[in-house]
Amino acid sequence: MVDAAEVLVEGATGKGIPVIQPPPPAGPIDDGTDVKVQKSFNSTIKANGKNIVALGICIQGTLPNGTWPGMILESTVNKTVTINQVRINVVGDTAITLPNGGIVNFKASGQAVEV
Repeated sequence: MVDAAEVLVEGATGKGIPVIQPPPPAGPIDDGTDVKVQKSFNSTIKANGKNIVALGICIQGTLPNGTWPGMILESTVNKTVTINQVRINVVGDTAITLPNGGIVNFKASGQAVEV
């Protein structure tokens, strides 16, 4: 936790807007809006064995593989806690899907233990 916000870890999920490529009238290659954090750029610190996110790469589309790459943006929710002088990302932070410039909102930290 950072203040009242859960820290994002690799595997955190969010929602973006559909990537419409190729353009109509053809149907999109992958119109999925689910997003998953693939890799943190500063994965030196862990939470429950998962790398904490401080900037990184995400993927959007039909998961688990997805199609469209994205970049996790600098935290705007966490103003104080850093890893290597980069603010740790938390729930409520955003990413951008590169093909369409769509904003992704992270609603789940990825810290939940899967059973």
